[in-house]
Amino acid sequence: MQVTLIHFRGVLSATIGALLFSLMFGAAIVSLKEHEFRAASRIALLGVLLSLPYLVVGFIPFPNQEIAATLLLITVALAVAILLVPVGQKQIAEDDTPKIRVDERDIMFARAHLTPGSERFEQYYLSCSRAHT
Repeated sequence: MQVTLIHFRGVLSATIGALLFSLMFGAAIVSLKEHEFRAASRIALLGVLLSLPYLVVGFIPFPNQEIAATLLLITVALAVAILLVPVGQKQIAEDDTPKIRVDERDIMFARAHLTPGSERFEQYYLSCSRAHT
């Protein structure tokens, strides 16, 4: 009877792969709820591609598996360090108050709620065409 050893790096790698996949899957679901199908498909594909090496190293035994797991874990550590370590100088604006009034209808989330053919839709796009002529 052969007993396979469960190595810490392999388990950690599989855990990171599952975490990456679940985070990306969650983001894809949010994009689907927002009717952003292209973004959802890209996020789902990215989730599979990012998590696949970690899951392969974690679950499929092969020669030099520990070395591959170590390299993947170093990659994760570097990515976390790059994203979380503050670098550069913080720029403080003297006066960040807008100088002109912002048309809140120009915000993309507000435009997404405009229904074609509605009074608000016609009013917004009529005022935009007048401003650009």
